[in-house]
Amino acid sequence: CLEEGVAEPRCLLYFFERPPQQVGIALQVCDYRLPQNPRLAGIKHLNRLDQVLAAVELADEKEGLLLDSSGNVIEALSSNIFLYCHGQWLSPQLNNAGVAGVMRALLLERVLPLLGKAVQCRDVTLVELAAADEIFICNAVRGIIPVESISGELQWSPRGGAALCDNSRDLQIELNRLYPCFAV
Repeated sequence: CLEEGVAEPRCLLYFFERPPQQVGIALQVCDYRLPQNPRLAGIKHLNRLDQVLAAVELADEKEGLLLDSSGNVIEALSSNIFLYCHGQWLSPQLNNAGVAGVMRALLLERVLPLLGKAVQCRDVTLVELAAADEIFICNAVRGIIPVESISGELQWSPRGGAALCDNSRDLQIELNRLYPCFAV
């Protein structure tokens, strides 16, 4: 017998085919800026109004790149972002805005350490992003997706027609080894 006002828990599972792996993606810097909110920063919650407002600006086939009110790079609309610059991996710190995603945590806490790669989580500017050797976005559904361009100006491409640049490919290989569900 249940107490009044207490409902039985219910679990619903949905199964979908995994979306096809993208070879690369074009990012567009959104004019909309994420507000700084330390209480919600990093938390995955259902209020995606900021992302909805930013998505209105996007051209077809592009993913939005979100900055905070100070102009720092935070994340893509539905993904976290990593860049390889001057021999080191960087990812924006998410102390004041953004979502600390599952794939981001997996890469930071498991994959990068296993490869002996240091990663620094700190403020990242668009200038640093432009100077990066490699950039990818990631989430738990799509895995690692290389960034090909940002706002049509900055362009990266792997050598020899490969899907990922060298350092990103090493991450993808280790991720596939540890978690075959992310194999492409």
